[in-house]
Amino acid sequence: MARVQEKILVSILQIGIGLALLTPLIKSNLMLFPYVTARTFFFQILVEFLSAIAVILVVYYPQYRPRRSTIGLAACTFFIAMAVSTFFSADPSKSFTGTIERSLGFFNLIHYLGFGFIIVVAVKTARVWNTLFATTISVSSFIALDFLLNSFSIFNLTDPLSTFASHFSTDSLTGNRAF
Repeated sequence: MARVQEKILVSILQIGIGLALLTPLIKSNLMLFPYVTARTFFFQILVEFLSAIAVILVVYYPQYRPRRSTIGLAACTFFIAMAVSTFFSADPSKSFTGTIERSLGFFNLIHYLGFGFIIVVAVKTARVWNTLFATTISVSSFIALDFLLNSFSIFNLTDPLSTFASHFSTDSLTGNRAF
């Protein structure tokens, strides 16, 4: 029974990591910043949910506990340095939360560190790494294809009802055209 629970928890984490890799495909026109806000909220909620599962997995199944590594130490050192700089910044509250149009604050850094922890806990085999790599390449290729089709006014994959005559610049999942 314990082996089944272990497999279920690991599978949930691996599926969740795959969902996190789909984050660049998210866009919500209901928000002030349709690209960044929806993606940030999705990623944060997903990482918080997956972190709870990863902690359960690590507590009950010691073989999933992260081993000490140079890259893990470097990530934790960077995280601590950012925590100190947030605390001593000119505006600590702004440094902690960041701004929603940039989603760069210590709060998001906590989620990125949590995502790294989830990956270290759940991804142990080359097969899973290859699947995640293929997912990343697929998402990137889709976004690139959407951008190219949109650039030449052929078709908009992400918004098929849009008219190209209404604007002269590309609109894709890459986000704000000004950047």
